[in-house]
Amino acid sequence: MIQILKNKAVFGLLGSTFFQVLGISLFNMILLILAKSSNQPSLWVTIASIASTIPGVLSAVLGKIAGDLTNKARWVILLTFAQSAFFLFLFTVFLSHNPSELGIAIGINLVSDIVGVVIGLLKLPIIQNKVPKELRQQTIGIYDSIGLIMQPIGQAIGLSYIASTGNYTLGSFINAATFFISGCILFLSRKKLILC
Repeated sequence: MIQILKNKAVFGLLGSTFFQVLGISLFNMILLILAKSSNQPSLWVTIASIASTIPGVLSAVLGKIAGDLTNKARWVILLTFAQSAFFLFLFTVFLSHNPSELGIAIGINLVSDIVGVVIGLLKLPIIQNKVPKELRQQTIGIYDSIGLIMQPIGQAIGLSYIASTGNYTLGSFINAATFFISGCILFLSRKKLILC
């Protein structure tokens, strides 16, 4: 475990994944509560639920796209900052009290989740390239467990945040911040992430 964390490329990937999963799961809960509090909760919860399944359905196509991309480290960094920009845009939408803000929020979250799947697929070849063979399986196990552990934690944070504040606007800004932190960690590790 210590040997894995000493690997700066892996440490950067794991640290960025921590914040990325935190942001995704936190906002998914905020979005669900926003849909439930709308004028047509059944309709919007159904739309949000269907939208959340689309990235998984598209995983084969997204795998092909991720496989075709060259300079995977650069794409991981750019796409992570793009996710931050999506939610910064949503923050401005909420500030303007746009009547279509729920539909826009679901659309942005869908695009961000699709981008997140691509990012995850791009990280795996980097891990395979940067980790010695004998530590590879353990590293991928840690990488996967971050998602499993942080998802319920992020959902709990999102639920308690909305229950205590009811502020969806700031929630989108917090999500943008988690992706920005994730992008910064990747950017600082960029020289170690470049594939040979």
